[in-house]
Amino acid sequence: MTEARTTYTATDLTAAAHERFEVGLASARSAVSEHGLMIGHASQPGSLEPVTERNPARLDERLGQFAQGSDEDIARAVAAARASQPAWAQRTIDERIDVLEGVAGEVARRAGMLAAVLTLEVGKTRLESVGEVDESVELIRYYCGCAAAGFDLRLDGEPGTRNLSVMRPFGVFGVIVPFNFP
Repeated sequence: MTEARTTYTATDLTAAAHERFEVGLASARSAVSEHGLMIGHASQPGSLEPVTERNPARLDERLGQFAQGSDEDIARAVAAARASQPAWAQRTIDERIDVLEGVAGEVARRAGMLAAVLTLEVGKTRLESVGEVDESVELIRYYCGCAAAGFDLRLDGEPGTRNLSVMRPFGVFGVIVPFNFP
């Protein structure tokens, strides 16, 4: 039987979750380094001055140095993603689901460290951080299930009518994601 996932309705963590967090905290604190922009499967420096990130609860604790991207860096990232898109489009839906299930598995495997990073970076409580990482895993798996169900979905409608939701990909684009939720 697998351990229950932590959610926002949880009021406490299991002993195992606390242990994973502590191990992750030690790992996160020992991994302070420089981080580039990931463009075309390679870490690259950003065009702008890098930012030093600090623990908001302990300003003397340096968490790392992070590259900042410019509009040009975003354009390079989008171009690299577009160049990779045809190969991805050739994969079957089952192959794509396998890749995303692998991502979910890796996030779950590294959950303690990822939760610790959230706590160190933005000052979230341990419970919130563990819950966010667990929820991220569940969301990836949920959308894998949606993909497995198919993208052309029959909808309820008036008798004698045929309603169909047909989802198609938008392609590649740059987006600024929420900073307060993974």
